[in-house]
Amino acid sequence: MIEKSIAPFDGLPRTKIITDENGDSAYRITPFELTPLLAKIADFLAVVSAICIGIFSVLQVSKNQQATDLQWILSITSPWLSYPFMKLLWRLALRRPSRIVIAPRQVKVRRWYGWAVFDRTLPHKFSALAHDKTRVEQEQIDFVVRREQARGKIIHKTRYYGESFHIIFEYLGQRQDLLTIYGPESAKRMLTRLIACNSVMNKKNRMDEGASLGPDYEWPDDTGDIPR
Repeated sequence: MIEKSIAPFDGLPRTKIITDENGDSAYRITPFELTPLLAKIADFLAVVSAICIGIFSVLQVSKNQQATDLQWILSITSPWLSYPFMKLLWRLALRRPSRIVIAPRQVKVRRWYGWAVFDRTLPHKFSALAHDKTRVEQEQIDFVVRREQARGKIIHKTRYYGESFHIIFEYLGQRQDLLTIYGPESAKRMLTRLIACNSVMNKKNRMDEGASLGPDYEWPDDTGDIPR
């Protein structure tokens, strides 16, 4: 029987032990995730791609004078058949990498301008917050749904911000956003990994995290729960 040893930080998001500029061991976490805006763009591009596939298929079949009924049916329905694959493809293609480093005394996140550095020696915790635009989006969706219902139509609107979360580093009561992730499962996986790396770093370095500011700061959420 083959046995495979599974390291604690195998799997996603990718996590690697590195040596930082101070010569200390640190965790570098590299998630590849969608933001709600990129998810919305991916779905739009999926629709456009599916329509283009449909047009191309119909044009190709129309050139064939011996085309069968099945070929016509497949060409006409190709936009609906191809849309789920185009959606998956574009969502995978538009994922963007982030880099977060948890070092003994710092938490760093890569920004477009360089590294944003936060003090890890202060009382802190990692947590997830519902996206700031969740309520506004839900109000807009409710308005559209009610309007269409009054017209005798039933529609479904995809929630993007309502399915997205801010992963934050909170210390001394101050919110510092690390990244925004579309998808509750992805957000929970990221939060759980950050909490685990942070806990291991605390034990490994036997750090004194400072005076307690309350029970919420005594120990981070073990399960990496996200708000629903």
